[in-house]
Amino acid sequence: WIVEQVKKKVVQSEELLSIPATESAERLKAVIGKLDFVVASRFHSIVAAASKRTPFLSLGWSHKYKELVDETGLPQ
Repeated sequence: WIVEQVKKKVVQSEELLSIPATESAERLKAVIGKLDFVVASRFHSIVAAASKRTPFLSLGWSHKYKELVDETGLPQ
């Protein structure tokens, strides 16, 4: 639902990619490594983005998201 709402507001929405939950972790990390930017709410997606040095926006709900960013030394 969130992706569809974002697509409605983005001028070049055809460039947005939504990865279904059925994809393997290996495939997900490979795709994340090729993206310009990641917006994610799942912790392991953020870990993958950080490990691939892909800029990301985290929609985190737990302290562990901030702790991850703090530990990696990435700017907020």
